[in-house]
Amino acid sequence: MEENFYPDRHTAELCISVIKLAIHNLNDSNDIPKRITLSDDWSRHPDAAYLALATLTGSWNEKNESDCGVITRLLDISYGEWLRKAQEILHCSESPLTLKNGVWKVVERTELWRQLGSHILDQDLDTFRSLAVSVLKEPDPAFELPVEDRFAANLYGKAPKYSRTLRRGIAEGLAILGTRPDACSNCSQGKAQGISRLVVGGLLRDADGVLWGSLNDLLPILAEAAPSEFLDEVERALQLAPCPFDVLFSQEGNGITGCSYLTGLLWALEGLAWDEQYLVRVCVVLGELACRDPGGQWGNRPSHSLVTILMPWLPQTLASADKCEVAVRTLLKECPDVAWDLLLRLLPDRYQVSDESYKPIWRKTIPDDWEKGVTEQEYRQQVSSYAGLAVDAAGQSPVRLSALIERFNALPQPAFNRLLQILASRTVSELSEEQRLPIWDHLVRFINRHRRLPEMERVLPDESIACIERVREQLAPKDPFNLYQHLFTGFDLDPHEEGEEDDDWEAWQNKLDTRREKAISEIFQQGSVEGIIQFAEAVSSPELVGYALGVMTDSLIERTLLPRFLDSENAKHRALANGFVLRSYRLKGWEWCDGIDKSGWTPEQTGRFLTCLPFDKGTWEHASEWLREDEWEYWSRAGANVYQADDGLTLAIDKLMEHGRPFAAISCMEKLKRRFAGRPIDTRQCVQALLAALSSKEPDYARDAYCVVELIKLLQADPSVDRDELFKVEWAYLPLLEHHGDVMPRLLESRLANDPKFFCDAIQMLYRSKDEASPPKRTTEESTAVTSNIWQLLRNWRMPPGTQEDGAFSGERFLEWLQSIKAICAESGHLEAAFIHLGNVLIHTPPDHDGLWINRTVACALNDKDAEDMRKGFRMGLYNSRGAHYVDSSGAGEKKLAEQFRNKAESAENACFPRLAVVLRNLADNYEREADWIVAECCKRTGD
Repeated sequence: MEENFYPDRHTAELCISVIKLAIHNLNDSNDIPKRITLSDDWSRHPDAAYLALATLTGSWNEKNESDCGVITRLLDISYGEWLRKAQEILHCSESPLTLKNGVWKVVERTELWRQLGSHILDQDLDTFRSLAVSVLKEPDPAFELPVEDRFAANLYGKAPKYSRTLRRGIAEGLAILGTRPDACSNCSQGKAQGISRLVVGGLLRDADGVLWGSLNDLLPILAEAAPSEFLDEVERALQLAPCPFDVLFSQEGNGITGCSYLTGLLWALEGLAWDEQYLVRVCVVLGELACRDPGGQWGNRPSHSLVTILMPWLPQTLASADKCEVAVRTLLKECPDVAWDLLLRLLPDRYQVSDESYKPIWRKTIPDDWEKGVTEQEYRQQVSSYAGLAVDAAGQSPVRLSALIERFNALPQPAFNRLLQILASRTVSELSEEQRLPIWDHLVRFINRHRRLPEMERVLPDESIACIERVREQLAPKDPFNLYQHLFTGFDLDPHEEGEEDDDWEAWQNKLDTRREKAISEIFQQGSVEGIIQFAEAVSSPELVGYALGVMTDSLIERTLLPRFLDSENAKHRALANGFVLRSYRLKGWEWCDGIDKSGWTPEQTGRFLTCLPFDKGTWEHASEWLREDEWEYWSRAGANVYQADDGLTLAIDKLMEHGRPFAAISCMEKLKRRFAGRPIDTRQCVQALLAALSSKEPDYARDAYCVVELIKLLQADPSVDRDELFKVEWAYLPLLEHHGDVMPRLLESRLANDPKFFCDAIQMLYRSKDEASPPKRTTEESTAVTSNIWQLLRNWRMPPGTQEDGAFSGERFLEWLQSIKAICAESGHLEAAFIHLGNVLIHTPPDHDGLWINRTVACALNDKDAEDMRKGFRMGLYNSRGAHYVDSSGAGEKKLAEQFRNKAESAENACFPRLAVVLRNLADNYEREADWIVAECCKRTGD
């Protein structure tokens, strides 16, 4: 195929999409080399010294020139000579070397190190130290790219000099030296561990964010190699300005192309926390990291690691309960806010879950007979300890005390009594009402919830509840301003939460309205209108305040709120006025609205007044009468709620579109379609609104894609809709339809399948002619959008040529279509591209009436000697039709597909379509290879 066949931009987009689907995390923390039994004593092998040195590197890629250079320098022989020796060892029985896809690996390294460590001398370790620093010190070139492009670093030529296998192998070599130094019996005392410490310490000292990020996947291994030095450098890095970890936090990406560059550090700290001697240091470091953590979408966070390590019922440390308490106490001094959040998460909770943390691989920190979990006594000891610390840390802070009240029933008895004592203390009682308010509010909610759902809570004894109730009464506000705020929340209160048994929701709502009205009356008597305004500013739902205020007849209220609050810059003032107007209207009707003196009102105030009223015909008529030429002041703001209107919606929809709100009109029509299923909808309005919405300036929250798609489906199902208009709609919303699998651009696809010229025009707009020598024309924003739509339409095309309006397939019409596009595209130089896209859509051809899996006319066209490009597209379509899928470690899905395509190939060949059969057999072979690769990779990772 010609080099210029695929347009660069679209090819790049397609590549990126494929890469995004394929990205997965290869940094398996427990990817231990395959274990074998080394029964032979390899120390007697003539090349034992070389093999011992190779054990330090562990793995390398023979296709990587830099990797080979490292091996050459370490062994002090040519790579060719070493390769000859390695090949001899490879063919020995139970060889410790493996070779696969150009990657050499030393397996069972610890056992081999035990046998061969005596061959290592001081000068060998010095050479290894120099090489380890030079290899691991290399910054990852991916950091030269913007964060969002780093997932495709290889495509940009930003690959590291040394292979990932060599870097990991060398890090593991350092771990072997640090954990098994006794094998180096012929080296100076402490030399092996010293090398490991020197490399880890020197590597990380004063490292910047790029180097820490480049070593991300190796940090757990380096931490095991030299724990003290590793922690020293992490602690030192936290004091640097700028701190390298702040840099990495700021570069955390989102979504499938994002990456957390601190995962390795967190795993390293989790691994060290298993050892009691490092637990306190690790917790303090994690606390300092949590203080710096700005938050993000990735689950690996310092605070989460702390909880995982110390969770009382599944601790991820071998430290004693006393040492765990010391760690938390220390954290309370060093990072009090982080420690407070940690304590809350360590207290018992019905929805509590925990993960297993990273476990050491090279250090035998965890005994072989260790069993996860704790005894009941150990669990109770830790919970009691953490609860006591939490109560002490809360002190007299209203915020912290409120948080502990939510966990009252989870506290052991000593902590429960202590918290109750603090709440009942004079110190808390003497707090101002505003300070006590959150404490009292949480007490009220806790008691109500405990009564409402006793079967879902840890039920407290009646005497304990009685004690809490006495404290609640003691702390209850006296000022109505504070006492009634909980009645005006953003949602209607549950009668059961208020301690009432009322199954009649309407009766409860009326009762709640009465309580709110009584509360507002008391506040009004205490502070007049100004007190009401201040109260509305303090609650979360000021419109409920206005709604309750609407029953009061004092004219001062109306004069104060109207019209000044209608267009106030203060959102809570506007909400207060909205609630007041709506309730007044519901009680007094249009008579009240008409009787208000609006002579000094601005058109905006009048329009906003009307938006407080129901969205119905009466409001629309008043908008026309009161505003006249300024009617847009209403229609540009009105909440288009069709459930408030029973008639005249066609007029309302026209008005919304007239005043620049086509998306609101679309939402109205979609809800109208749902509410009145049998009532016909004006499809003319639908088309107008959908096309007008393309240039709408309405805010994003008003653009409901679901409503757009539903109207398009409505238009597609109505044969009376003008086909040209529907064509425009489908073309305009093609990008949206791609993300909604239940609706397709039927008219566009039908036009492709039945109009050869339309198909050829699309191909010619998308691709350059093979006969065109001049460079492509410079694209504009408009032409780019058109090209993007064409590419999307052809890529998602599912209706093969020859498909008739009733869905039946006609081989005769297919051949007519095929002959037409052959003639047009052969003349224009686009036949190759046309055939590939045609082959792609032909995978959707129905079976033949005689039972063959594909229509024979189509099969004949695909089998033609001159249809190689069509077969190429057909093969691509078949392969890509699988889409995203779950990969079974046994390769069962691939094996099943291989069998299916082999059977189809046999049927095609028996039907005298040999070239088509070759395509299908090649696909079957490809899936069999994929199955073998999947099985091999899974075995490699699991060590089987």
